[in-house]
Amino acid sequence: MRISVRGNFDLDSEDAFARSKFNSIIYSFKREGAITISGFNSRVEDTDSALDSLFEADNKIYGSEFNDKLLGDDGDDMIYGGRGDDKIKGGAGDDLIHGGNWTKRVNKVWGNSGRDTFVIDDGAWGTVIKDFDITEDRIGLSRMNDWGNKYSWEIRGKNTYIDDGEYWQAKIKGRHDLSLANTVEI
Repeated sequence: MRISVRGNFDLDSEDAFARSKFNSIIYSFKREGAITISGFNSRVEDTDSALDSLFEADNKIYGSEFNDKLLGDDGDDMIYGGRGDDKIKGGAGDDLIHGGNWTKRVNKVWGNSGRDTFVIDDGAWGTVIKDFDITEDRIGLSRMNDWGNKYSWEIRGKNTYIDDGEYWQAKIKGRHDLSLANTVEI
């Protein structure tokens, strides 16, 4: 493992990430590939053991309250944007991507190749999914019955929107019939 940091970074305490003012961190894993996190107070965990969830990931990446750029690698990653207007790219694995809440603009997410799961819930509004493949990718919900009861979808112009009745939760680039989409409970 190799960690490269630019700026001031203190590894002497548990809240090092919360107090540090670093500009970027590059985290290289045991296999080929790296993750670059730009912004403040972001963190990444190497998860070689199985997670306590149904989704087993190679890497778990957390954004911050700022505008982050979060990049997965070739493995199966779990990426959480946090607050801020983030850009998230999953990489070439079967990734689980949670955009988080946007502050001024929107979160832009790409799953890239693989069978990616894009999380739609109350904590992920304002997410633009740039490369949804209805035959391969999935929509992840914290409660499965929310899909028919709480969320609705419609095609508006060139894009597909998922709404909760009050706000749009996600905008999916392209016109997609989401009644054909794979939905999973996460």
